[in-house]
Amino acid sequence: RIETARTEATYEPTDLSALSADIASSFRAALERAGLRFEVACEPLPEPVFVDREMWEKILLNLLSNAFKFTFEGGISVGLRAVDQEVILEVRDTGTGIPESEVPRVFERFHRVQGAKSRTYEGTGIGLSLVSELVAMHGGRIDVQSRIGEGTSFAVHIPRGSAHLPADRIGVGQRLPSTSTAANAYLQEALRWLPDGASADTGSVAARSGARILVADDNADMREYVVHVLAGRWNVEAVADGAAALDAARRLRPDLILTDIMMPGLDGFGLLREIRHDAALKTIPVIMLSARAGEDARIEGLEAGADDYVVKPFVARELVARVSTHLQLAAARETVQRDRERMYGVFEQAPVPIAVFSGPDFTCELANPRYLQLVNNRPVAGLTLREAFPELVGTPVIEVFERVWSTGEPYAADEYATRLRRADGVLEERWFNFNLQRLRDPLGNATSMMLVAVDVSEQVRARLRMEEAGRERETLLAREQQSRREAEAANRAKDEFLAMLGHELRNPLAPILTAMQILQLKGVATREAEIVQRQLRHMIRLVDDLLDVARLARGKIELKKRAVELSPLIGRAVEMASPLLEQGRHHLEIDVPEGIVLDADPDRFAQVLSNLLTNACKYSPPASHISLRARRQDTAIEVSVRDTGIGIAPPMLEQIFEPFFQDPSHRSASPGGLGLGLTIARNLIQLHGGSIEARSDGAGRGSEFIVRVPALPITVPSLREGRDLPLDARGAKGARVLLVDDNLDAAEMLANALHGAGYDVRTAADGPEAIRLADGFVPQIALLDIGLPVMDGYEVGAVLRSRFPGLTLFAVTGYGTAADRDRAEAAGFSGHFVKPVDLDEIFAALRLVHSAPASPASA
Repeated sequence: RIETARTEATYEPTDLSALSADIASSFRAALERAGLRFEVACEPLPEPVFVDREMWEKILLNLLSNAFKFTFEGGISVGLRAVDQEVILEVRDTGTGIPESEVPRVFERFHRVQGAKSRTYEGTGIGLSLVSELVAMHGGRIDVQSRIGEGTSFAVHIPRGSAHLPADRIGVGQRLPSTSTAANAYLQEALRWLPDGASADTGSVAARSGARILVADDNADMREYVVHVLAGRWNVEAVADGAAALDAARRLRPDLILTDIMMPGLDGFGLLREIRHDAALKTIPVIMLSARAGEDARIEGLEAGADDYVVKPFVARELVARVSTHLQLAAARETVQRDRERMYGVFEQAPVPIAVFSGPDFTCELANPRYLQLVNNRPVAGLTLREAFPELVGTPVIEVFERVWSTGEPYAADEYATRLRRADGVLEERWFNFNLQRLRDPLGNATSMMLVAVDVSEQVRARLRMEEAGRERETLLAREQQSRREAEAANRAKDEFLAMLGHELRNPLAPILTAMQILQLKGVATREAEIVQRQLRHMIRLVDDLLDVARLARGKIELKKRAVELSPLIGRAVEMASPLLEQGRHHLEIDVPEGIVLDADPDRFAQVLSNLLTNACKYSPPASHISLRARRQDTAIEVSVRDTGIGIAPPMLEQIFEPFFQDPSHRSASPGGLGLGLTIARNLIQLHGGSIEARSDGAGRGSEFIVRVPALPITVPSLREGRDLPLDARGAKGARVLLVDDNLDAAEMLANALHGAGYDVRTAADGPEAIRLADGFVPQIALLDIGLPVMDGYEVGAVLRSRFPGLTLFAVTGYGTAADRDRAEAAGFSGHFVKPVDLDEIFAALRLVHSAPASPASA
């Protein structure tokens, strides 16, 4: 109307201050809801001002609407004042501001500042242009000042009086329809720009279909219209800008997105770019809505990645049809993709190696992990068969591929042998079960070949090894039979040797024992004689054990069983074990009820109990508690021997009954023996039809041996009540030569002899005790047993030599080989005496050292 001069102004004298304040007050609700300050300062004017009230209303409302659109923090102020011959209306905001280069163009028609942050991109860009035209019709002008990030100020200058106005338009009525827009319309439009404003966000509208559509448009009316059109068929959610749309898309993952192009913040192209770059969203169909018509605009949208481009205005049926079509296409794509992924998953996870080769040159298109593992992970994708496996060129494998490709007939082979190169470059013979099948497209054209191969090399090699082993089995069997015969002969020879050795050893022992008994009858009862007799009994016991093992192995022992009461047998066993009980000062507790009768060989059963008591004494510290108890359990008699000694490790509980077995961890604690006592005990109890069991809670927690034999259903009067037997043994006594030996009898005998010869002697039973004793004794000569517990003689000698450089060492040991002598000499020992020692030799060596103590080598 302005362009065609069809706008008629009616200028009337007006209280412009009151009118402006009234118009501005209509925006207060919107500003308060947006959290902005609003100040109105319209000063009283000296006289009425000639204005067209409708035009003035348009001027002020457009300026307030523009300020509200670009102001997010701070506030807006309206001021009116008279300056000289003008009235100045100023609308100031603290908004986003206008770039300096754009300020001269803000009053151009349809000009919009690109990229400016605003509450909406709605509008045509003619608001400020209209304001400028209306101000000019009042004979005035409008100025603008702005700084980016600080805000903008518009100042309207209107001349006072009426001389500047057309005389024919002062105080006359309008002849054309009014173009006035009520202030309420401006207010409602502004409220729609707020996040919680009326129709600002239609939210989510549910429909019967499961498809979900996301609508992004900053025009509230357009959002309402699109939601109204689509909500009857699908679930629709609408948002007001691109950033909100991106958040909603990531939260909901919609099935389709409808987006406007021109939106504040993140526009439609920016939203599309973010969607396509998001792995979780990139397949969602996107339809762009825009008022930009023309082929160029459509092509720009499609090239940006949109699936479709709809020009506003559009027909509802067209929009519904396009949305439906793209939803169906998306569903079809997802179905195809799922099927493809499922089939590829089957291919990838197939338990057999699979590869696909295409074309007559057999280029590898696909290979699953099992196939890559089969070929040692060599690169095959995109390579021809000859390129990937040059070692197959000229082999029958290439011929098989060519035949299947040309004839179309599948090929199958079991244990097909060929040579493949390993990762280290070595050619290796391999065997495969494989199938080669040509594949065709729906038209029947040959497209590729699928190879399914299974490596059976290990099975073939195993079979070949078995065949080779079968050829060797007869030879090995013959050798094994010969070895068994030789082992049996060697075992018989061993048993015969043990029997002979036992008899030969007993021959010299007999006259010695007789001689000792004659000395006792003559009243020669010296300590030395007691030691000889005790050691002689121990020697006889060892010989008896050897003979018993030989007899048991050869089946020569016959039991003389009869009904016998248990108590006398226990008494005989205690008497047989009394030397060790007395020597160790052990406390023996016996608990045997009266009347227990068993069918047993008295001598052999007493031997079993004696062996168990002896074992308890050997592996218990001095003055230990040992118990022997017996009970009748139904049809069996159970006898147990329990000690508080060093115990038995669980893995050793069965091995201790093996011949000659001694626990390596117990050797230092044992006073000697052949390791036959428990073997004999078990064999004798088994001959009695019973069993023997060892129990222990572990090292340091004692042991218990339980004997079970059949009981007889009769009772006899008890011949002996159970009683405690406290037994004592005299300890060893020692004196300036340091004597170290864990055999107390041997140590005492040698110490007495040295003492009688005038030497100052100190004795110790093990290495730590010897070292402690030597610190205060400062010996010149040390006689060391080599087989000592805790520390052997070599270790003790090394410590003593380091502390006493002038000390002379002698080895007194049962190890008598040439290698043992050489080792002693290398360890710094000046002499090596083998037990039983010759006292004259020892005295001669000591006299030599005593005469030349500074030269151990000369001794």
